[in-house]
Amino acid sequence: MLWLASNLRYRARSPLADAQEGLRLLAERRSVVLITGRSDLARGLTERWLRRHGLDRYLAELCFNRTNLRSAQFKLHTLRERSIPEHIDDDGATALLLARQGIRRVYLRDWPGNRGLPYPQAVVRLLSLPAIAAYLE
Repeated sequence: MLWLASNLRYRARSPLADAQEGLRLLAERRSVVLITGRSDLARGLTERWLRRHGLDRYLAELCFNRTNLRSAQFKLHTLRERSIPEHIDDDGATALLLARQGIRRVYLRDWPGNRGLPYPQAVVRLLSLPAIAAYLE
């Protein structure tokens, strides 16, 4: 029941105002792989949400958590397994873990809830997805 309640809560949410533009710009610079800690059980809901908001067209791939790992550990595992050297996240604790575990560059979408952690130099904090895309140039 927790899974259902959690996914229904996010289903009605709209993406951030700059999400479509940011993903478009990122897709022009990189192959965008969305790695989510959500269970594969959420695939249908997530794919429909992405399509409804026109975000799916910018993704090269969508990776769901088919393991027993927690979200941040799953992301680390997937990045290492695929030799992906950079990652974008909005969770400060995840960014901190990834950087400390050797991910070369972690772009952290800045917001008040992720400020104040002792981020290493591998973490680059930027205000938006379009700002991250511009940084990649």
